[in-house]
Amino acid sequence: AKDFPKLLGIVADIIAHPTFPKEELYKVKEEQRAEIRRQRDYLVARCFRLFRKTLYRRHPYRLSILGTEETLERIGRKDLIRYWKRYAVPSNMVLSIVGDLPWEEVEREVKRAFGELPAGKVPIIHPPGEERPREVREREFTYQKGKQVHLVLGFLGTTLDEDDRYPLEVLEAAMSGQGGRFFTRLRDEMGLAYAVTFFVRADLDPGYLGVYMATSPSKLPQALQGIKALLKEVRERGITEEELKRAKGYLIGGHEVGLQGSLSLASALSFGELYGLGWDTYLKYPERIERVTREDVLRVARKYIDLNAYTLVILKPSRE
Repeated sequence: AKDFPKLLGIVADIIAHPTFPKEELYKVKEEQRAEIRRQRDYLVARCFRLFRKTLYRRHPYRLSILGTEETLERIGRKDLIRYWKRYAVPSNMVLSIVGDLPWEEVEREVKRAFGELPAGKVPIIHPPGEERPREVREREFTYQKGKQVHLVLGFLGTTLDEDDRYPLEVLEAAMSGQGGRFFTRLRDEMGLAYAVTFFVRADLDPGYLGVYMATSPSKLPQALQGIKALLKEVRERGITEEELKRAKGYLIGGHEVGLQGSLSLASALSFGELYGLGWDTYLKYPERIERVTREDVLRVARKYIDLNAYTLVILKPSRE
């Protein structure tokens, strides 16, 4: 707390006067190239990337946030400076401070440190909307030197500000993990998977939900049949009262534990406000989860799980 004014001044100086040294840009590019290569070799990440590329046909969510080695090559220091000047402006900034400090001091030091930042108007960008698939999309890809098949079968989902987000999160918590229906049924009982999980991702624009599995090539047909049967079961009958209770406890407990650190709380405040949900959205989360009923979960399962319009990506070893 005693170093707060000094720290805030340094942060404000970095935001107002970034230098982007060429030698640092070179280092960061090399690190990012290495990460691109690592993700290429990490088959789970590659499978999800191919799934997004197949599910999204217009929206930027189909692209990797790391870019490609070719696009990295074209980015220079002037590009970073231009981007920074466009987006690092007060009207686009949320500052969250968590700590044992009197409000009067915080307000005074923030005005002193950030009061001279030049104003700017951030361009409003509307990414192209993504239509919900109306047909089955299936694509197969191969990789070298491996024995496992990785697959993702999924659907277009919802956004962070939609009420459907909460019953979908409950559905994910009920179905995923070692105690979830997909793991116990497909892995423990039927022996069809090395790994399997049900996932949900909500985003600023519609995210996605579905099932990831790693299996052996010989068990692929049975594995797909098992996944579809469980998805049909969830769509028709939803979850049990016991699964609902377990899912709610897991989500609310994890939420509370995750906010125990100052950094976690500051992040929750900042991103809640930045995403248009409100700085206090983290306070409302437990109540919103607690209000979810089995009927809510069944409704969203029927709304988003459509076995006549799923996207399936299979990544399997080549025969060579």
